Amino acid sequence: MSNSLQLRGKTWWIRWHVPKRFKSVETRKEIFFSLKTGDEEVAQLRAATAKKRTVAMWEARLSGENPDFEAVVKYCQTLGFTYRPVAEVSDEEFIARFKAIEDVKDAATADAVLGTVKPPQMKVSGLADWYDEHTAYKRKKKNKEQNRIWKSPFNLCIKRFQEACGDMEVLTIDRKDAVKFRDNLKEMVAAGSIQADTANKSLGSIKTMMKYYLLDLAPNTANPFDGLALSAGKKQQKTRPPIPSASIQQWLRSGVLDGLNDQARDILHVVVNTGCRPSEICGLLPHHIHLNANVPHFDLVEEGRELKTAASIRKVVVVGVALEAMRRNPEGFPRYRGKHGTYSTAVNKYLRENKLTGDNGLSFYGLRHAFKDRLRAANMSDSLMDQLMGHTEKGEKYGEGYDLHRMQEALTEVSFY
Repeated sequence: MSNSLQLRGKTWWIRWHVPKRFKSVETRKEIFFSLKTGDEEVAQLRAATAKKRTVAMWEARLSGENPDFEAVVKYCQTLGFTYRPVAEVSDEEFIARFKAIEDVKDAATADAVLGTVKPPQMKVSGLADWYDEHTAYKRKKKNKEQNRIWKSPFNLCIKRFQEACGDMEVLTIDRKDAVKFRDNLKEMVAAGSIQADTANKSLGSIKTMMKYYLLDLAPNTANPFDGLALSAGKKQQKTRPPIPSASIQQWLRSGVLDGLNDQARDILHVVVNTGCRPSEICGLLPHHIHLNANVPHFDLVEEGRELKTAASIRKVVVVGVALEAMRRNPEGFPRYRGKHGTYSTAVNKYLRENKLTGDNGLSFYGLRHAFKDRLRAANMSDSLMDQLMGHTEKGEKYGEGYDLHRMQEALTEVSFY
């Protein structure tokens, strides 16, 4: 099926020429409808989805089967209508829809326009997987591990909802059920098993999933989870405490980290002197590493994984214990590539079990905070600190930033050897 995107004013439209093989089930020779967006990338994704579902609709009708509900919804959009169940359509709108199909003789098209196809009865237990599938285009740069971590809070909130309300059909959830879930979370907060902001994350997660599900399958239905966030009182800024320099020196002493495997220990050494996020180091590929350059460094790029922000894409100079660790691993760290969650869990467990974190709730990630403190203590400019940390520079960015030699000079002043 040939197709093309066309920009009309500020909105993208799609035009398809219908293949001859579907002539018996599609009276139109071409399909032309609005994608309701001015963003070309979003338009391409919506066009691909609509095409996939419409072809599925035609294929089902050719084989004499009933098309699935999502195919009906997308097909209805190609006819210029938003799918609505017949019970929700006003008399005036019903007449308009009926007139639009007066010359249409196939039942499937009539059912799509008039809203007589029953929606699927999906259970809450399937909602997280449905949401994952229908928003996958937003996470195309994430690797398997990053997607697992992204999906985790959605799975958790579904589990909590089922514990409170059971595994009910998604489209039967009403305000009463949503309030019951909210009250169950409030009880967990009162019992001290979770924090108020954790409860709000669960409420936000299920609200977001319901928003997408209702928008796609029942657009006129109110989201039962709107406006149910808990009042968490005055918010306090959370921060991980930095690892004291004395503790870092202790960790770097010969033998202290021998219980870790070689790659785990060397990743820690790189983080100590670069302030990088552990995931940034774990995801390095061999061609990102340049140890024979005049200034040894590696490149952080979005290849095989997604970086946290645009500013995270940067060159990282290595000196001291970080340079020694990279020389021992010139190909990167394949044991933990794509498994940064596994890495952080293992290292934090080792540090706790060997009483290397003290009683202050320290975690491995505190090395990044300690690195920032050392930069501040050396009176480095904000722009240089931002570049070294991979933070977004405040205000408008001018110029190319600091070169590798200046970064090497700065790191030499604050690094461990």
